[in-house]
Amino acid sequence: MSGRQTLLLVAMVLVGVAVTGPFVLGILTRAAVDDFVEMSNTTGDAELEVVEYEQGWFRSRMRVAVRFPEDEGTSIVFDHELRHGPLLPASECGNRFGFALSTGHSSLDPVTPEIEHFLPGGRMSDDCLFIDFNGNVHAIQQVAAFAGSDFDAEGNLQRTSTQVAWAPITVDWTYLNETRPKLTGSLLAPSFSVSDTATHVQIDALSMRMDLRRAVLPELWDGEVVIAIEKLQTWESDTQEPVSMRGFEMKMWVETGIVKAAFELSLAYESLAANEQEFGEGRWSLRFQDLGTRGIQAFNERRQSLLKAGIPQDSELYVQAFREFMPEILTTDPKVILDFTQAVENGLISAKGYARITKPEVTASRDPRDWLAAVELDLSVSLPERFLRDVLEGYQRSSLEASSEGQELDPAILDLLLESQASVMLQGLEQAGYVQKREDAYRSRLYLRDGNATVNDQRIGNVVEMLLGGDSQQSP
Repeated sequence: MSGRQTLLLVAMVLVGVAVTGPFVLGILTRAAVDDFVEMSNTTGDAELEVVEYEQGWFRSRMRVAVRFPEDEGTSIVFDHELRHGPLLPASECGNRFGFALSTGHSSLDPVTPEIEHFLPGGRMSDDCLFIDFNGNVHAIQQVAAFAGSDFDAEGNLQRTSTQVAWAPITVDWTYLNETRPKLTGSLLAPSFSVSDTATHVQIDALSMRMDLRRAVLPELWDGEVVIAIEKLQTWESDTQEPVSMRGFEMKMWVETGIVKAAFELSLAYESLAANEQEFGEGRWSLRFQDLGTRGIQAFNERRQSLLKAGIPQDSELYVQAFREFMPEILTTDPKVILDFTQAVENGLISAKGYARITKPEVTASRDPRDWLAAVELDLSVSLPERFLRDVLEGYQRSSLEASSEGQELDPAILDLLLESQASVMLQGLEQAGYVQKREDAYRSRLYLRDGNATVNDQRIGNVVEMLLGGDSQQSP
């Protein structure tokens, strides 16, 4: 074959690919959309439906509706134009070669007068999605800035009611089409505010990051979601004294195995100011460890079926479903682990410990005495000495003010009296063994099992009898 014939053959192949490639990729894109909708409907609370799909040779148009069972009548609708590969126009969400490029916008439907006021035409975001040859999706969504007022129950604009405003919001996410699909993404909102005649909330630099992977068992996901806020302020109109928080971060993490699962919720902040008091760094986490995976999966399936049937989440049916599957969740002897620290002016407050259910059969009972008797709790608390003295003095001050019947005491004498009474109370607690001093802090350990409680190994009695009285009785 001569060089000219080779070039001609290559040119014919390229032309064939350029002409037939978009048509073939268009067919595959439609199949991929159907697969994604089917997967979403089996793993999420929302219901997706391809309302319209016009398939062309080089381009297609689609309309996908997302409905939430509890939001009757309102849908999020995605109107997109898909350009078939392999050669695609340049875009911010992908390169020039790939499966398809989808551009369009999302909006609310139907557009009521209230929605029209907040979102003209119901338009929520401008979207760009790029699908590569491996079926991976990269998307960027832009939500325009907004400022507006609220409506009353009759749909009339309230000039003095809720005011909502936000700066442009950017959402960037990627779906990796692997054996265990992975979903990563981020959201950035420079500012967000909500206010009404009584309360005001201002959030600066809100961001969200997620890193999720499909769990070993279907319909469950592993990974973490992190929400961060640079500064948050909230205040009441009549006081103008804000509650302020800086460097806030909330993290939700889950890991699922075939037998056991774990979930953790943690909060952290750099500083907190409230009620004319300032606090330093604070951290706390609540970890649910060794939960029975099968019970979680069964409850999740029931919950989704109730949601898709339009049952509100505050229905008693969800509580009944949780009670039904709780024994299976507890078969793996799970624990709830607490870890809390808070920096104060005179030191560090901390609380660490765990709780677990020792008798899974207690889930059949509605009697709180049975639940108290089935809990094992181990909690250690540490308080700075000055902080504990301030708490005791504050308690005594409230008692004196309540009993003084309007009589004013000399401030210097009052301070001496409060300090003396706090010292007596603290000495009594220490002598009884309820607190133990180590360096400049007081520590206590509470242990509860089978209804019996001890503090620093000093038995204080049966809490079931002390708190509720009588004998526990099993009830269906």
